[in-house]
Amino acid sequence: MVIKRTDRLPVTAVLLLLIASLAAAGEFKLTIEGNNNFSDRRLKKILQLSLSDGRMEIDSLEQGLYRLRSFYRRNGFANNLVEYLVDSNRVDGSTALRLVITEGDKYYVDRVIFRGSRELSPELLGRAVANEPRKPLNSEDLGQDDFNLMLLYADFGFIYAEADHQVEYRNGHQAIITYQITEGPRVSISRIGLSGNVRAKDKYILNTIRMSPGDVFSRSQLIKSRYLLLATDLFREVDVSPGEIDSLSNSIAVDIDLEEKPRRLFETSLGYGSGDAVRLMAKWANRNLFGMGRRLEYNGLVSFQTRLPLKMTRGRSQVSYDEPSLYLIRNPARGEIYYDDFRPSYTDYRLETVGFNFTLTTPISKAFNINYRWKQEWLKLSPNWQLAKYSSDTFNYKGRRSLAVTPSYESLDDPIKPQRGLSSDLELEYTGGIMGGAETYQRVINNWACYFRIPSHRLSFAGRLRYGIIGDWSQRSTIPNYEMFFLGGPSTVRGYAPNSIGPVDINGRVTGGRIMALINIQSVVNLDRNWGLAVFLDGGMLSNKSFKEQSVSDMVSSPGLGIRYTLPFGIGRIDFAAPGTLMDQIKYWRWVVAWGEPF
Repeated sequence: MVIKRTDRLPVTAVLLLLIASLAAAGEFKLTIEGNNNFSDRRLKKILQLSLSDGRMEIDSLEQGLYRLRSFYRRNGFANNLVEYLVDSNRVDGSTALRLVITEGDKYYVDRVIFRGSRELSPELLGRAVANEPRKPLNSEDLGQDDFNLMLLYADFGFIYAEADHQVEYRNGHQAIITYQITEGPRVSISRIGLSGNVRAKDKYILNTIRMSPGDVFSRSQLIKSRYLLLATDLFREVDVSPGEIDSLSNSIAVDIDLEEKPRRLFETSLGYGSGDAVRLMAKWANRNLFGMGRRLEYNGLVSFQTRLPLKMTRGRSQVSYDEPSLYLIRNPARGEIYYDDFRPSYTDYRLETVGFNFTLTTPISKAFNINYRWKQEWLKLSPNWQLAKYSSDTFNYKGRRSLAVTPSYESLDDPIKPQRGLSSDLELEYTGGIMGGAETYQRVINNWACYFRIPSHRLSFAGRLRYGIIGDWSQRSTIPNYEMFFLGGPSTVRGYAPNSIGPVDINGRVTGGRIMALINIQSVVNLDRNWGLAVFLDGGMLSNKSFKEQSVSDMVSSPGLGIRYTLPFGIGRIDFAAPGTLMDQIKYWRWVVAWGEPF
């Protein structure tokens, strides 16, 4: 049986014949002819025909042919033709599908013309359409271009705008696209209706969305307003939508429906990490003081070593206050008061810190912020505090002041389990000096993290680069050891013990480094929604040398394997890592258990 299909045959009749011919078919074979510009492999990938026991599923054929014709139209072949032949009477009992493609002429865009546009520039309109001069004609998305132009006009208040297109073909390979636009009147906001807010005041909500009656209506501003309200963490659900239209006054209402979260929050959690052992955490918060989105919060943390006898490695208490819109500036601000008792297991000192800081956030865009932080601290360092003959008051509290500026960018598809996106931050800190205090130093730390996933595959990749330098430009101050960079442990170079990498003193104790570089690369095979298998390579370097003396040979590496499980608050992971310098000795390989971070 041989069936010939063209676009002119009734689809229903063809499918009935295909079902009859393929029902008794054996092995399935596919050949493609006439594809002069694209390979068989690429076209077969676009077709994505579904097979079951060697037989083609009928529904996938029509869908595949549609994708194939669309692909050609998006790449300049406006008049392509796809025909197919099905032969089920082969000697070997197999079924063959033969695609015959007539590509036709390939058209390129010569010019894009916008007519009827008075309020918006051609440059702005050009960014809303898929076609560009000197590029292959995308005839498949011309209808979407019309819709995108109407959406763009709706962002500027022209909700009645209409757009249509015409294509003129010249010289066989050139196309001129003309978009005809009818703008209509500009519409303003008549009123903003709020419903569902019980404790959150109307004034706070209107200040958050930064939209008022009388403003020009903007579709994108509605979308942004929903994001801003959800970002306050006060609402479970937010719906911002256009309401009643008054054609006589050219105005439109905006309706905002809200569902609030409970005002008070109390959380406790238990964590474990190979670096700081068992962590007990507690949080209490009132996230809507006086109905204006102000937040008062307490955070407590205690961590212990897992081996007996139990010893505390860290205790921290912090009270913070968040102001969503600081007076006059109208930017978010945060104040913190804290006490931190740090007793690291990898050394014999104890560091107690009492301090407060003030942070002002300047949002530049949805993904980009700049934070300014001023900090005042008092520190007490007690070396050898665990020995009976030493007092914990070896040194008294010493004060210091610092100012830090941190630009940050984050565009991730999921903050808990990122699969795609990029994040980066750059911290510039100045301590002491002209601001006074017992210590003077300058520090720069830059972090980059990148995530991507291969489409239609379970394989995902992640990479992180972190580097920093600390010192004193005046070269008159000595940097305290507890401010140095340290590497090693579950979140840096996993094949080495926590904070075990870097320069050492005459007693063999790690003293930290002024220059730090850290690289983490990993690939994860996602077995299902929660489970994954990881392969990773960590590299780290700490040095007190000058820049001219830095060498890649000073970097240590650590390859390893791991298991991943997605928890509600982060990634749980078990890693088996080898120290690069002792890979041949299995007794030095390390198990690492942690959760809450991807690396």
